[in-house]
Amino acid sequence: AINVSAFLQAMRESYNGGPDPMPAAMRADVLLWDDLGTQSGTEHSVRVLYELANARYEAGKAEILTTNAGTHAGGEELRFFRGMIPHHADQQMQALRVADRLREDSEVVLFAAKRGDRVVAIPSWRGRR
Repeated sequence: AINVSAFLQAMRESYNGGPDPMPAAMRADVLLWDDLGTQSGTEHSVRVLYELANARYEAGKAEILTTNAGTHAGGEELRFFRGMIPHHADQQMQALRVADRLREDSEVVLFAAKRGDRVVAIPSWRGRR
C-alpha cells in the first residue's frame, strides 16, 4: 500500500539521494493507492502518478484505489477518476491520461448507506470517539 502524498514526497527525496519508492510500487502484483486525490496538483505529482499508472497499466497489474475525492455520478467515470488527480489547467491532458489508465477495466464501489430514499456517505471511522 502507498499513501499517495507520502509516496510523492518520497519520490522528491529520492532525487537528493533518498531511497526510490518507484521500483517497489511498480513490482507489486496489487497496489493499494491510499487517499488518492489528497496530493497537491503540481506538475511533478501528475507526471509521477502518470509514470506509475502507465507502467502498471502496460504490465496488466491490479490496483485498488481509496479516495474521498468525489462520488460516482451516473456513468461519468472519467470525470470521477480525473477528480482524484488534482492538476493545474496546463496539465489537463496529463491528468486525463492518469485518469484513463486508472479507469481502464475498473469497478467503482461506493461505500454509502441508505436512509429512507437518500444515499448518504458512511462517516469516517477516524472521526469516531
